[in-house]
Amino acid sequence: MASEGNSEDESIWMPSIMDRYEARPQEEPFCSMCAAEFVSEYRVVSRSGTQDNGEQSSRGEVKHVLRDNLGAVQKRTRFKPAVIRFAKFNKAKEPERYYLTLLKLYLPHYNDAQLKPPQYEKYEEFYSDGFAPLSNTNNKVDAIVHANRRKFEQNVEEIEQARKDVEDGSFVEDVWAQIFPELEQERLECQNNAGNQVNEDEDTQDDIPDLAPTDRPKEKSFTLEACQTKVPSNVAIPMMQSLNPKQQEVFYFVRKWCMETAQGKRPDPFHIFLTGGAGTGKSHLIKCICYEATRLLQQTQENPDSVSVLLAAPTGTAAFNISGSTIHHAFHLMCKTKDCQNLSESTVNAMRAQYESLKIVIVDEVSMVDKTLMKFIHLRLRQLRQGRPNALFGNVSILAVGDMYQVPPVKGISLYKERDRDISDLWNPNFEVVELEEIMRQKDDAAFAKLLN
Repeated sequence: MASEGNSEDESIWMPSIMDRYEARPQEEPFCSMCAAEFVSEYRVVSRSGTQDNGEQSSRGEVKHVLRDNLGAVQKRTRFKPAVIRFAKFNKAKEPERYYLTLLKLYLPHYNDAQLKPPQYEKYEEFYSDGFAPLSNTNNKVDAIVHANRRKFEQNVEEIEQARKDVEDGSFVEDVWAQIFPELEQERLECQNNAGNQVNEDEDTQDDIPDLAPTDRPKEKSFTLEACQTKVPSNVAIPMMQSLNPKQQEVFYFVRKWCMETAQGKRPDPFHIFLTGGAGTGKSHLIKCICYEATRLLQQTQENPDSVSVLLAAPTGTAAFNISGSTIHHAFHLMCKTKDCQNLSESTVNAMRAQYESLKIVIVDEVSMVDKTLMKFIHLRLRQLRQGRPNALFGNVSILAVGDMYQVPPVKGISLYKERDRDISDLWNPNFEVVELEEIMRQKDDAAFAKLLN
């Protein structure tokens, strides 16, 4: 920053707070004071000029004159110590910057040469093996840094380890229930009793005409878990490494599409029908694609609770097997209806907030999805995404997975069947078929695998 002070001063740069720290007095308590403590507990009251050391202000506060004509500082007495802010570096990726930051903040020094004496090649070596004078005695550098660091960074190692556990997926959500199972059981019983009490109160109100419930169906609020599959990286990586060549072809196609989307290139949405007999690894491939796509598309999400990859299936059992939701719940559809019903404004807004980052919908057991249900999915996505009126599925990519030789739709027309004057056929002209042929579930017994199909 350019200086605005004395016009006769040859220096055009404003002294930094570290310049003033290194120009502090050379007696106690300053000689054993680290930079973090100096910045936190002292404020600059005069930026330049000569003053008398120990001079008192009008409020009785003592001024401490800095060397090299860098002004004076005064201890903060009216307010709490200031909060320090500093750059943080990764210990594994940038070790030299990491240890340099620790030494500059928490090791008392008067110049940068004291942070790495000539006999040491790296800051890490001086931090681990070096000694520094403190209160007329030589002390281990790491001990001095650790003692000063505890004043400003409490539980830093525990917090860093907890952050890594959450990223790796090893964080246990129900840890409280495991530590105190009796209290958790008591809490659940109280919660159930409270619910029963509410139901009893509702039953007593049925006799009052003005309070009797009406026959009009009440629209339920929309909720959906943001992250449907929580697969840790140490489990997902071996799963992806076990894919056969045909599975890899689909996996890397979707992965490339996600990478281009994350880079802001806006590739055209894909519509793929992934089929294959029993045991060809369709569900296994779904988990791999969902893990990798979610990981890559997180960069495009402004809201961490929004959904970028949606897993859905026509039945509850199929949805449970892929850790997803039913199609009717995910898209707020009513069963046994011929039209895609309108939703209230509050429900539409809630769904739009949840699906604002939606890029891929994976539909499992698509053989049970009929033409009408597929049309409802298309209409609901187009309503939520608010894109072009003729955009297919609201410009959301669809990965349909299943085997058309398996269970057909209940009282519906299969997707692959063509009808005369079928102007709403969303399946036949739009979806590209990819067939998995290699048996993975019983790959060690090829004869038995062929009998199953």
